[in-house]
Amino acid sequence: MVGTGARVGATSGRLAGNKGSLSIAGLVRQLTPLQWVRYEWRMFSSWRRFVAVLGVLLTIEVVEINAFTMKHVLWVPPECPINPGRLVLWFFLAQPALHEWYLYIVDEEANRVGQNLWLATAVVIAETAVSVKFGTNFNDAPVPQVVWVAWGVALCALVLWLVLRFGL
Repeated sequence: MVGTGARVGATSGRLAGNKGSLSIAGLVRQLTPLQWVRYEWRMFSSWRRFVAVLGVLLTIEVVEINAFTMKHVLWVPPECPINPGRLVLWFFLAQPALHEWYLYIVDEEANRVGQNLWLATAVVIAETAVSVKFGTNFNDAPVPQVVWVAWGVALCALVLWLVLRFGL
């Protein structure tokens, strides 16, 4: 391999020469990214970024609630590997989707998001639809009035804080 650098040449030489001499450190180096990206969300710099980060946090919470709700309403037994497998798939789907969302928020010239983010959004919507459809009898107890009041006060406080902080 001409012009590929010492790291690639050394690794390919080890692989071609003696297949048993591949070290764990060499394997880990092959699986790490070429460059690391530093994420600086700066969520308090503008109301747009604040709402974007808040949307990410709410989406993460919906995914977590869906994990428990779907396990309950679809009668998945605890020893079944479906739910842990689903969470592992979410781990690998969420990384590129979150990166695409970050680039969309940070880059002022970006006018659309990537396919991983669309796929993650569709999966969240589908999981939530399954949870709502089959979970109608999940909890028949009405929500107490004090809970509605507490959420209303919290939402009003958030809106008031947004107006005072960002001058909306």
